[in-house]
Amino acid sequence: MAMFYVFWQSGFYTNYIHPIIIKWNSFLSSLILNLFGQNTTSEFGIIHSPQVSISISRGCDAIEAMALFVSMTLAFPMKWKNKLIGIAFGIALLFIINLIRIVSLFFSMLYQPKIFDVLHAQFWPVLIIIISTILWLIIMRTQKRQVEEVKK
Repeated sequence: MAMFYVFWQSGFYTNYIHPIIIKWNSFLSSLILNLFGQNTTSEFGIIHSPQVSISISRGCDAIEAMALFVSMTLAFPMKWKNKLIGIAFGIALLFIINLIRIVSLFFSMLYQPKIFDVLHAQFWPVLIIIISTILWLIIMRTQKRQVEEVKK
């Protein structure tokens, strides 16, 4: 995780990687919102609608939860092939969950703005960390079962 934070704070990440991540989060969230008839557009990490706009910035991308999940998976003793499969699955799932988070925050801002701050700052960050930990536990348990079956 220390290596992640050094990279995450680097100018390279801030200037080249972070904008791409934010762009995809806002673009895909806008697409999902449009499936629900919200008539949104995304531009520079901001999702606009005729009624409300929300901004996606550092910390709104689930990258820290993904890094935690990757760190835990890399630290667990298992075959590299299984680690890579688990990491790919976990990152994809956390990305999808983050899109759900962004969409839910948009709807919160639109219909229940009083609870937006609680959802944004307290509920979703904790839930995403819990989900990343549960994903790791599932992979760890699956790997443990595979090792036990080989021993039999």
